[in-house]
Amino acid sequence: MPPYHIVLSWTQSYPGFGDALKDAQRLRGEFWVEEAISIADDARNDWMRRNDPLNPGWIANGEHVARSKLRIDIRKWAASKYYPAKFGDKLAIEGDPTKPLVVSVTHEIVHVVKQETVQVIEAKPDAWDPVTD
Repeated sequence: MPPYHIVLSWTQSYPGFGDALKDAQRLRGEFWVEEAISIADDARNDWMRRNDPLNPGWIANGEHVARSKLRIDIRKWAASKYYPAKFGDKLAIEGDPTKPLVVSVTHEIVHVVKQETVQVIEAKPDAWDPVTD
């Protein structure tokens, strides 16, 4: 495989190469989704036999299940980035053209505050002083 910077230079040097690269990335997204489905369907190592003779049986292989989940998640994420039209998160806000959305805003006065002036009372010398008392 050529280095990535060479591939990027080819998109500018050769007409049509950029479109071919986008098609290849979309196909890679399809491949990753198919791989994720295969990983999810493969349950070969999900269980392991216990080695304890006093407690025989099977136990879930949590490490393998967690690794499989990680492998699926990274493929889903990569597919959503390389082929966002099909596998990306979609945010669509749609409405009915025959019934348009009407936004109504009403204002209501809840409480009226009057500005009042407060009369300042000068302290008398014989009044109680919290600093000296």
